[in-house]
Amino acid sequence: MRLPLLAAAALCALFTAPAVAQTQPGTCNSACLSGLAGGFMAAMTKADPVGLPWADRVLYAENSTPVRIGESSWVTIKKFDDQPLVVTDSHTGRVVWFGMIEDHGQPGSYAMDMKVEDG
Repeated sequence: MRLPLLAAAALCALFTAPAVAQTQPGTCNSACLSGLAGGFMAAMTKADPVGLPWADRVLYAENSTPVRIGESSWVTIKKFDDQPLVVTDSHTGRVVWFGMIEDHGQPGSYAMDMKVEDG
């Protein structure tokens, strides 16, 4: 009974190993992604998107609704959590920031998902 199980495990390893080896990390590592997320949140609280390293084409949305950069939450969020939950994936270039904010003078929670290309 162990032999078929070991054979199946070996086949899985055989077919999945090349896929993992072919996945190359992006040029922006975890520290880079975390820094971009922190910079984004800092710029948002200052209502100043100008200093951020934007791509030529950017899709920015809030609650799945496209919004112009510098509008909406950019003018209402004034403070953000100094110890947020930040999750990075340098292979895909994604970073998620989740923490507490102050929006219109009221406490709230905020989640942001960013895709970084050509880091």
